[in-house]
Amino acid sequence: MTMLLTSVLFLSGCQLLTINHRISESTGIPIPDSIRIDYEDTHGGFHGDGDTLAIVKFDGDTAPGVRAEISKQPHWKRLPLSESLEVMMYGGVINGITYTHEYAELLKMPRVDNGYWFFEDRQLESGLSKEGQDLFPRASYNFTLAVYDADTDILYYLEVDT
Repeated sequence: MTMLLTSVLFLSGCQLLTINHRISESTGIPIPDSIRIDYEDTHGGFHGDGDTLAIVKFDGDTAPGVRAEISKQPHWKRLPLSESLEVMMYGGVINGITYTHEYAELLKMPRVDNGYWFFEDRQLESGLSKEGQDLFPRASYNFTLAVYDADTDILYYLEVDT
């Protein structure tokens, strides 16, 4: 019984470290192992389809370093989001077509006006820039989007694979 309990505790700790490391690697923002991340990962479906939704709350000790790191990284941009990413997060209309994507609602993310965003297109043949334009003519999505709210020191992280 003791070995089983030890194994469960060890594996759950490794999972926590894994998401911290995964978000750090993806965004270039160091996330200490001590920060607890609330997340849900639905990957594992057909061909690994699914979403990863994560909320990282930085405290008064780590937030200044995170803001400094984000501000000097060229792949992080000041808000607002590009038009396509805005519609992907909140829904809206592009070229007369209404899209009902509401990833912000799934992340429980309020509209963020003061902060930064990061986008990585992981769909190899897309040829998109780091701006996330032209997401909607696609049949599938494979991207990472992170939004850092500078007022609350919260990082919202999203991986989408369809």
